Amino acid sequence: MAYLNGITFIGGLGNVTAYTRKGSDKIILRRKGGPSRAMVKNDAKFDVQRRYGQELGGCSVAGKAIRMMFGPNRALADQSLCAKLNQYLLQVQRRDTANELGQRAIRLSHMPQLLAGFSLNSKTSLFDLTIRSTITASIDRDALSARIVVPELLPGINFYPADNQSMYSVTAVLGIVPDAEFDIGLKKYITPRWFDTTYAPVMASTAWLSAGVPAEAASLEVRFPQQPPELEFSVMLSVGVRYGMFLGDGTVLQNRRVGAAKVLAMG
Repeated sequence: MAYLNGITFIGGLGNVTAYTRKGSDKIILRRKGGPSRAMVKNDAKFDVQRRYGQELGGCSVAGKAIRMMFGPNRALADQSLCAKLNQYLLQVQRRDTANELGQRAIRLSHMPQLLAGFSLNSKTSLFDLTIRSTITASIDRDALSARIVVPELLPGINFYPADNQSMYSVTAVLGIVPDAEFDIGLKKYITPRWFDTTYAPVMASTAWLSAGVPAEAASLEVRFPQQPPELEFSVMLSVGVRYGMFLGDGTVLQNRRVGAAKVLAMG
């Protein structure tokens, strides 16, 4: 992979295309060419490639549902989560031996713990580098509820906030993640029809606290308001540290694109 250094442009130039990726300040170069889109779509020799591409599209469908269920914690990501989630979901998809290549289902509900610990940040352990004591969590799948206990946080001991951040808050988000399957009639991957905007993630958070002052231990509880009509879903609990700026009227404005989050537990 080639990168530009000194000369900057975005887009196509001759037989080269330049582009950027979220989470990186580098400009990436790739050479144009290869088989045409029509060839890949219709030529028999690309059949296997099309099947793998179709399955990757299924991972994107499942990944979109997961990203939605991060809720407010999604704002703490400092990288594109699509490709990173696909790496995990492809492993789930390969476990399906009942369906043929190109139509294998993504049943995360069969192995939900695969995503436990998944980081929303480019530094894999950024959240764990910020809060260095264990946050305990429990999920009640039947009640669709979860509880976390944040330990006493001591700046410079077990709490290392981001530089130049004066206020922080710990957030817990509970979400419902459906499985994704290939619909033969529609010829594409879909999530269940019951999964709509009524299944929005729910959040609880601590008060805004001073980053330079010790904070007492705290517990947060979140509960989903309704039960899905099927059992093919996972319960995902994510946790984050967000930062804010104290305003003159006594309120705190959350700083954009600063913070850390991860999947704390799955059920």
